[in-house]
Formats: sequence, structure tokens, C-alpha cells
Amino acid sequence: MRFSLQQTNDGSYTVHDQEYGETYKSRHAAFTESEWVFYRPGVLENPLYQKSSFHLLELGFGLGTNFSYLRNRIDKGSPHIHFTSIDQDLSGAKYFAEQTKNEELVSMLHTKKAEFHQLSLELVETSFEIFFSKNKRYFDAIYFDPFSPKHNPDGWTAHLFQQSYRFLNPGGRLVTYSVSKIAKEGAQNAGFRIEKRDLPFDLNKRNSLVAYKDT
Repeated sequence: MRFSLQQTNDGSYTVHDQEYGETYKSRHAAFTESEWVFYRPGVLENPLYQKSSFHLLELGFGLGTNFSYLRNRIDKGSPHIHFTSIDQDLSGAKYFAEQTKNEELVSMLHTKKAEFHQLSLELVETSFEIFFSKNKRYFDAIYFDPFSPKHNPDGWTAHLFQQSYRFLNPGGRLVTYSVSKIAKEGAQNAGFRIEKRDLPFDLNKRNSLVAYKDT
């Protein structure tokens, strides 16, 4: 069997993909990763989050964990977040939805969209390269979240970082869990200013990466 469901130490779940040899989210604390690697630096601390609407691009929908975490943090005072997520293989998410009996996720995977209070989702089932080749929109933040450079090198090309920089609004930021040489050099060579962020002990990982597009 390609997939297996795993509970993490913070009570949330992840899925191990035998084909890639990786879990979709931290096997130590999946929701904690969504908070500290993606939500806090990418959204909450982002100066562009003060606008009336906030446009967020995710490269790698995975299991929908980042979206689910974000939905739990939205309140009436939040800007409206337009969340666009790209993934060419949703089989892991479908397995996760079936195993956890998540009817809401089943519906999102079927319709490729969802609308909640202050949060809307557009799910695009395609490759990152094809999406960027057709894209004309600009974003305030990018969640860069494919499988690792070691197991998914096509998700970490110099061109993808260049396209991410191109379609990010000035003052916006790209956030990712990887602090590999490929990630750091890809971001810097594209024009980003980069910073490593310390992570909570629970993640069993020292740092994540924040890449800024300065104004």
C-alpha cells in the first residue's frame, strides 16, 4: 500500500507516502509545523496582511493541512484570504479524507473550491510549472511546500523560485520548511532576501526559511 496514516505528537495526523519515502507533514507535529513554518511568518507577521484582502498561494496542497490550520485561525476581524493551492497529485489527500472520514475535504477535492467565513479556496490540479506559465495574478505570500528537494527535485528548481518572486507582491514573503542549499540558493538567486527561523523543540527540526521580496 502506498499510503499509511500516522498520528503526530500534537494530536494531528499526517500520511506517509511510500512512493516518495516521506510524510506530507512533520511526523512529529503536523499542525505545529503549519503554525510555525507557514502561518506565523507567512501570514500573521506579514505586513501585507493588513489589507482588506490577502492573496495566498500554496505550492503543494498535500493533505490540506495548511488550509485546515488557517481556517481554524480566521476570525471576524481577519482580512478575507483568497487561498490558491496547486498540486498535480491529490491521491494522498483523497486517502487522508477517506481514512479520517473528512466529508468537508472530500467535497473540496471534488469541487476544487470552498468558501468559508473570510476564507476561500481554489484548488488547481496541475504542475507548478504549468500553473505559473498561465498565471496572471499576484500574491501576498507563498507557501512553498512540495516534498523535499532530495525526493522531489522538480519542485525546487531555480525557475520555480524565479516565478515565485515574479508573482509575489513587493513586501510579500515566501515561506518553506527546507533550509537546504538548493532552497537557500534558489531563493537568493531569484532576488529574495532570506532568513532562517528557529522552530519549537516539538518539531525536532531547528529551522525553517523565510524569503522576503523587499519593497
